[in-house]
Amino acid sequence: MVAKRKPLLLIFLDGLRPDAIDKLELLARLPEKRRLKGEFGYSIACHASMYTGLMPSEHAYWFVWQRKKGRGIFSKFARLLGFRIFDSWPIRVLAHRLFIKDVRSANTSFFGVPRPVNVRTRDLADLTVTEWKNYDEYGYIEGQKGFLDVLRDHSVELDLVGFDKSSHEESAILARHKHSGTAPVTYWFLGDVDHFSHKHGQMSREANKEFERLNNVLNAAYKDYCESFGEEPEVLAWSDHGHADVKTVLDPYEEVRLAGAKLKKVFHVIDGTYIRLWREGSDDAMYSRVVSVLKEKPYGFFIEPALAERHGLVFSDNRFGDDIFSLKPGWVFGKTIWGWSRTMKSQHGYCPDEPIMDGVLASSFPIQGGVVSIRDVYATVLGKMGLLENGMANSSKNLALNGLVSEPRHRPA
Repeated sequence: MVAKRKPLLLIFLDGLRPDAIDKLELLARLPEKRRLKGEFGYSIACHASMYTGLMPSEHAYWFVWQRKKGRGIFSKFARLLGFRIFDSWPIRVLAHRLFIKDVRSANTSFFGVPRPVNVRTRDLADLTVTEWKNYDEYGYIEGQKGFLDVLRDHSVELDLVGFDKSSHEESAILARHKHSGTAPVTYWFLGDVDHFSHKHGQMSREANKEFERLNNVLNAAYKDYCESFGEEPEVLAWSDHGHADVKTVLDPYEEVRLAGAKLKKVFHVIDGTYIRLWREGSDDAMYSRVVSVLKEKPYGFFIEPALAERHGLVFSDNRFGDDIFSLKPGWVFGKTIWGWSRTMKSQHGYCPDEPIMDGVLASSFPIQGGVVSIRDVYATVLGKMGLLENGMANSSKNLALNGLVSEPRHRPA
């Protein structure tokens, strides 16, 4: 006789550091705990990897903004974008609000189509977003199946909590949720820790108050879960990355200008901890000058080919940049394509080789090995549901087991 499988509770806590896990009682009492290595990038890269088990070069979701020549969000206005009169952030924000409603309405992803603030207007003919669907939607990763897709393909009932955007904090959605008592897999998606870490710093007094609030929500939700099912579940909890306190906020344009170069003469995108450069569309001499200036800065480095290969960041079309400058922990850029970050207290997105960038994985069942990867979540979830031969498959190998995933796993260009 086959033993009845216990229900599985998945808990995702965006940005939780390993040294903060004891602030949440439900996670603290889980017997298995591991440090978790995220991706070299932000949540978009980590989420795509945890749902598919693939590296960024395989799933192709590295940054929110990417370059697709002639296919940008303002491509239909390409002839106008080069006029200097339109090259200001108020014009870009206004145009985003008034003229691309069709693009924004077609995008149901977590980030949607953000307002492009500090960027050259002309470059928006080529810049578009990478994600078009939300994490819980079927086919979220174009051309690949995430573990939610696989579970649905096998007719597994899912109870998904925290994806509907009905509240700024997903814990508020969880607090009012009533569990079905029947779904074999329940998934709590919680972004609270990342939100208040950016605002206050994860180890601050203000953050401790937020942890107390979140702890109470988790305890109450777990009690409701157990009462609904009449038993305790198997639990898998994880975060996607850590957080580093911000020490210095840099103005990237001023940093380059003081060295005699002009960033605005180069096709670029600035994220919170990256400057991404493209040669095409740039002044050739100034491009070389900007690269030379940044190479001399002690607070960052260019991602060289060997490092890019090791972390799965190589793209043949360079959609995310020809040359990419990454900051070291403790530094952030105050002017980005997203806007301004002058008051940010904590940040992530740094090289995952830095221990402060580690996330955490905890479970009620045995986990193979020591430090795990964000990509191991895919195989762990499906393994617990009997849909993989191994519960922890370690990275993106052996994921086409049992016909779950169509070959090839690599994302088409």
